Amino acid sequence: MAHAINISIKQPEVRTINAYPKGFAIIPTSGYATYFKPEPNNNWAFATQSQEVLNVTSAAQGTSIGSFDISGAMNVTLGTLPYSQLGAELDGFKYVFDNFSITNSADLNAGDIVYFKESVGYNSYNAQVLKASTGNMEGAYGNLMIFINYNATSKKLYVMHKGYFDYETDAAQVNNWSAGRTIYLNNNNKIDITPATTSGYWIKSLGNCIPNTDGKKRIWFDPDTTYIKLR
Repeated sequence: MAHAINISIKQPEVRTINAYPKGFAIIPTSGYATYFKPEPNNNWAFATQSQEVLNVTSAAQGTSIGSFDISGAMNVTLGTLPYSQLGAELDGFKYVFDNFSITNSADLNAGDIVYFKESVGYNSYNAQVLKASTGNMEGAYGNLMIFINYNATSKKLYVMHKGYFDYETDAAQVNNWSAGRTIYLNNNNKIDITPATTSGYWIKSLGNCIPNTDGKKRIWFDPDTTYIKLR
């Protein structure tokens, strides 16, 4: 399909632009960035810094002679937050295991630090999910996770391997919390800023405490792959 293009002529203006060996010198006067707000995994929140324009500036005259619009399209659905690669990546650390039969669901609560133990014949996964204990070395060399939920009807197990998690101020799983401090499991298998101290117990960094204005004991959960056994 043909399009009509109107071309007008006016008195030319002189612009001097410094250039690199190839291409023009583009001076970004304001950039665009997305920041992840450290909220728990079920409540993603994001902030943007704009203006979303890069100006092309005359190095000789210091004036803008054009710009690039680098803003992206945004689709918003009521009831959800806009898509972000940051949130999508952290969502990848939340797992659901279908048809995962367990017999100890009454002993597990959201926020418990757990691990998987091989148990042939226990279920179709040949694995149990158990609370981590610093007095049991299985938790030291196991892959620690946060227990989220278990649906006994659908037999769906929900756990989190990494990410932000909020504990209430009176949460039974937390002993001591202090903004910015590294967290461990203590002698009583509770989250603490002081690790276990008993001979034969293990120490492993689990992440750190995240300051917030919501009155929560917020943590960034990211267990170390190494551990120390006390002598």
